[in-house]
Amino acid sequence: MKVGFTQKTIAKNLNRSADAQPDAWEIKVLTRFDQQRAQGADPAKMEYSEVVEHGGQATFRYMKAIAIGEGQPCLHCHGTKLNEDVKQRLGELYPHDKAIGYKVGQVRGAFSFKKHL
Repeated sequence: MKVGFTQKTIAKNLNRSADAQPDAWEIKVLTRFDQQRAQGADPAKMEYSEVVEHGGQATFRYMKAIAIGEGQPCLHCHGTKLNEDVKQRLGELYPHDKAIGYKVGQVRGAFSFKKHL
């Protein structure tokens, strides 16, 4: 089924998939989320949208921050205190991945949507 939009999950520190690499607009929004967090904003409520020109066509862009919450399993692989077995396995599977060192309350990445209008 064709839905007419694209969706991807992105992060600034993820090197394991070309699909997860943010484009220039997404980097701008991730930076905005980081700035909002530094000012005390709740990452679970962060989202941003606008209509931009992309390839000569009006395009709706939307991003929703992915926050690391208390009790979520994210930190088992992406936190600051990794189990040695986990650390070794991640190094084997994703030797260039930089998505570690996160803490509760930080923005881990974002869901990004794009639809040509």
